[in-house]
Amino acid sequence: IGFPRDGKFANCNVPSEIKSTIDALVAKGIPVVASSGNSNNKNEIMFPACLDNVISVGATEFAYSKGSISSENVANYSQSSKELDIVAPGSDIMATRPLAGNYSSVRGTSFATPIVTGSIALLLQANPNLQVAQIRDLLVQTGDRVNDLKARVSIPRINIMRAVGNIASGAIRFEDPRL
Repeated sequence: IGFPRDGKFANCNVPSEIKSTIDALVAKGIPVVASSGNSNNKNEIMFPACLDNVISVGATEFAYSKGSISSENVANYSQSSKELDIVAPGSDIMATRPLAGNYSSVRGTSFATPIVTGSIALLLQANPNLQVAQIRDLLVQTGDRVNDLKARVSIPRINIMRAVGNIASGAIRFEDPRL
């Protein structure tokens, strides 16, 4: 899910029709994934990514040195905060431009979010009984830490191979079915 640039709320968890809809989806076991926003703010994420029961996604980008990738970090444009759950590649993504009939390189948290959404589908294929909170925990626990240089924190970058592998091997165990 993504919202227009003016989708920022001062208090994210205030009652609203959108929040009620998201609450109903999550109560039925449907994960809701939303992009954090692209305004380079390191202290807040956009609505609805800021909701407690939404899996919030930021974007990463590569740093280059002498023509080679030297590191992967949270993208400069990606919003983040302590509420940000996970990041995924969101820079230098090749996308189709149907109206122009070509491809181009794009960037943004809205391009990182489908990577996480597709990864959740793979997790649910591996274990259809996963609850929404378990999915979030699994993604965070198995992610590779990348740095947010501006916020001076590290955030997990999705590692779906490790997440699915941990389900298959039984390495991740959920003691409380309500997780």
